[in-house]
Amino acid sequence: LAYRTRSESLAGFAQLSWKPDILDRRLELTGGIRYTHDKRSLDQASVPAAGPIPSLDATPPVGPSRAASASFSNWSYLASLNMQWTPTLMTYARVATGYKSGGFDARAGVNPITGTSFDVTFRPEKATSFEIGFKSEFLDRRVRLNADWFYTKYKGLQVSQYSGGNGFVPNADAHYQGFEVELTALPLPHLQLDGSVGYTRATYDKFLLVDPATGIEADYRKTARFPYAPRFTAHAGA
Repeated sequence: LAYRTRSESLAGFAQLSWKPDILDRRLELTGGIRYTHDKRSLDQASVPAAGPIPSLDATPPVGPSRAASASFSNWSYLASLNMQWTPTLMTYARVATGYKSGGFDARAGVNPITGTSFDVTFRPEKATSFEIGFKSEFLDRRVRLNADWFYTKYKGLQVSQYSGGNGFVPNADAHYQGFEVELTALPLPHLQLDGSVGYTRATYDKFLLVDPATGIEADYRKTARFPYAPRFTAHAGA
């Protein structure tokens, strides 16, 4: 295949933080909003087994071809609350949404069983995340301890898959949850120790896929696996 894609993205973002005249101004409220508009297009032509690569600008195009265009837009937001309990202890809570544009899979081909084409367009990916945690320092600021719990819900998670040599990007639903703890200590004037431990559990809530052997769509959420999503992470340094 010879193909060309175009992508244009326009976005605007605003954020405001406010410390009300209560609790000695130790409470901070933050809100933000973002608008994103994406425009995508695809021009594609088949490459013959022999001969030159077809020109995408030819009129008419050489060989089987297809073109597609789509626009996507999204409003995202964030809201957070921070409380500075003491000069060395702060807690926070945060909720935010995110978005990844949809697009085109130029390698999407024909299902070998049904003979129907896989959809060349995939939908946007959206996420809603929740976080709570604290940041602290002790012993004359020689020990720093931070911890965070998170939960992220994905709608339309873009996951690349391949079937019969054809690529396509189905949209799945999933959620991540876990925590992370970080510790830094200065036991001696010229020695710093640091370490962290993290836990993440990623779960598919829906993973619809067409079985190339039968042409039937099925939900593979119990057998699908997340790439690059280890359950435990840890590090230590000095």
